[in-house]
Amino acid sequence: MAWGDYGPNYYKGKVGIDVSTMNKQFRARSGSGTAPILLNYGCGGFMAMVSVRIFGESGAPCREVTDPGKVRPGDIVVKVDPDNPNIAGHYGVARGNSYKDSGGFWCIPRADGNSNDMVNWSGDFMVSRPNVDAFADSYRVFTRYPEGESEIESEIS
Repeated sequence: MAWGDYGPNYYKGKVGIDVSTMNKQFRARSGSGTAPILLNYGCGGFMAMVSVRIFGESGAPCREVTDPGKVRPGDIVVKVDPDNPNIAGHYGVARGNSYKDSGGFWCIPRADGNSNDMVNWSGDFMVSRPNVDAFADSYRVFTRYPEGESEIESEIS
């Protein structure tokens, strides 16, 4: 990993145009206002680094995934303010296909780059209400897979 001189959470690699373009639609809460989300630090830096390592810097633009059953490894998971879907609170990366748990919730296995200043490869994002096949208002998911390749239904065991 290309972590820099500013500590373990600083990514000094290239972010890439495709991830930067997706990121421009989001802002983060900052004091009494909002600020751009940094893609070289914390969860934004981790997400950008993983996405660029998988898909490259360009040539794989981000598209929003609207079906929770079609999330695949490497997709970008954005936790947003349910009252303003352009205010992002956290970025993560799907580390596996989405699945429905025993309670009927859609879940996405997650990888986090800023969980108590550590990379965390465990846990899930619970992204729906029970037995509803739509994302909850607090999640948005983006894919960089080529058109049609992310449209394969996840295997539900």
